Amino acid sequence: MWARRVAALWVAFSLFTFLLVVQPLYRLWLTKPTALGRRAVHTLNAFCARWVILQGNRIRVTGRELVPPGPVIFVANHRSFLDIPLCHVAVPRPFRIVGKAELSRVPLFGWMYARQHILLERERTTSGARALVAADHVLREGDSLLIYPEGTTQHGSDLLAPFKEGAFLLAHRRSVPIVPIVLRGTQQALPPDGRFLLQPGRLYAEILPAVDVTQFVGQDELAQHVYQVMIEALQQEPAA
Repeated sequence: MWARRVAALWVAFSLFTFLLVVQPLYRLWLTKPTALGRRAVHTLNAFCARWVILQGNRIRVTGRELVPPGPVIFVANHRSFLDIPLCHVAVPRPFRIVGKAELSRVPLFGWMYARQHILLERERTTSGARALVAADHVLREGDSLLIYPEGTTQHGSDLLAPFKEGAFLLAHRRSVPIVPIVLRGTQQALPPDGRFLLQPGRLYAEILPAVDVTQFVGQDELAQHVYQVMIEALQQEPAA
């Protein structure tokens, strides 16, 4: 138990040290966002995720070559706080997350998180509608999104909880591809129990073939198809 607590404290110290050092770069690129700035921020995020937050874990990513050009909506299963940094390592291009607003309150990290991503406040009934409008604007501008359609890590499902419709509504409305991502190992490395006890291990991110949303009548049929594709992938053993 003590080793896991020490690991968690070390990761927290490393993260805040890294963010403190590179904060001027984040402030420069996030205050005046450009295509070059977004790519630079994504590179910083991926570096921080791999070598700071996920240090000590063995990571395997497959399927990067399956991501089509242009804006897409990445959807991933969600079992741990480590899912976000693992997606930063796995996804080969900038994206904006539709994620919970609580993370914006974390000192230092929260400032950068709030300026990169779309915040969703679950306790406010109008927040979901505002997040959809902001996400729709991101797609119209030609950028990509990352959404965890289960909505939370606290869903109690063994494999995959029922999906919320937001990602599929947006994809159908804008006719942008859905790119499923299957994550494994994050729940074992950091369970969603609030204790933040790290147990580094093997983490897998498998990017699946893009789904052409125009082949489906509506968002419900699209969501059912993506759910089936992802649960079938989760039922298989990850590549060695």
